Amino acid sequence: MTDQNTNVNSDSQKQIDNARLNAQHKFFVEIDLMRGQGFNAQALLKLIQQQEYDFSKDDILKIFSGRYGLWRESEFCSTPNKIAELIAGVAGIYSPESVIDICCGTGNILSYFKNISRVRGVDINSDAVHVAQLINANADILSANILKYDIGDVKYDLVIGHLPFGARTIDKKPLEIELIKKGLELLADNGVAIFIVSEGLLTNSEAAEFRHELLSSYALDMVISLPAGAFSYTFIKTSVLVLRKGQNNEDVYFPDFKDNPIEVVDNFKQLKGETYIPISKITDRLDRNHYLSLEAINELIKGYDLIKLSDVSEIIKGKALDSKRFTTSGAYLSFNRQDKNGKNFIDVISDERCVLKPDDIVVHLIGPKNKISFYEEQEIK
Repeated sequence: MTDQNTNVNSDSQKQIDNARLNAQHKFFVEIDLMRGQGFNAQALLKLIQQQEYDFSKDDILKIFSGRYGLWRESEFCSTPNKIAELIAGVAGIYSPESVIDICCGTGNILSYFKNISRVRGVDINSDAVHVAQLINANADILSANILKYDIGDVKYDLVIGHLPFGARTIDKKPLEIELIKKGLELLADNGVAIFIVSEGLLTNSEAAEFRHELLSSYALDMVISLPAGAFSYTFIKTSVLVLRKGQNNEDVYFPDFKDNPIEVVDNFKQLKGETYIPISKITDRLDRNHYLSLEAINELIKGYDLIKLSDVSEIIKGKALDSKRFTTSGAYLSFNRQDKNGKNFIDVISDERCVLKPDDIVVHLIGPKNKISFYEEQEIK
């Protein structure tokens, strides 16, 4: 009897698999026919809904991922499942009863919050919103510019957002910062905000004042470093920022995410894991590598008598140079600049102290690994 039942179940599964493959084949034949005529996301969604085959969430997101050449990959940004699971797992620590995604895109993160009674998503891309609504049937999804949309007095236990990296508003303000400010306005008392942000937001000088505001007004619980290439459409290094309305913990958790959401969540709950930094030692930067470097330096210099570098030298911050002024020859050669056309020279330096002299030490501060160069005498300044 067992063998017979096994054969029946196996045959049934084969029939289901064949039906799925046939439906998918028919669907992509129709896509190819539409491709030559031109079509939009609305037409594609309608085509999906007309199929006999019941497309899964991942089927739909794959269709809109850009891999079929229907549009640019970045046009419908979808948060990968593992990172969406990470955000949902971290959010679960705080037991939220309401959630809003202020940049929901195609809605993959929201799809992990089906057990929450009040789920809302907002995105400026109306086509992406239609996709998000399809895979989140019970959520309230709307197309709007969250920075201008009046959401009323309603507050949320959880605010999430996969923020656009490096973009700016019409008045040239960093969009990531403006979106975080808006998201934090929507937080209920004791609420938590979880944002996917670019590493630049955690490190660059432009955002230094904003980071100070965050640390003085909100509790920083975690900064989760995501792996390089976490998002296929960009090489930008990214992290997950976890902020809470309430009192700071004694330590901030700086884990390195390695495709295991459960490990990050469990370690935080149990105060385990490799990198906890006392909140008293969190200063200007919020990136994991910065604090790991400080720990390594402190270990290296242990037992030595130290003096301040400023006591024995003058420290000069480099000047940003306008690339339009670079030429193939000139009075000065720009340090560490790569240009395939040989446009490495400039004629005017606004601060003569920035012209290198023999035995000057140049410290390159951009990037995860700082570089140090010793400048030697050259014919060219």
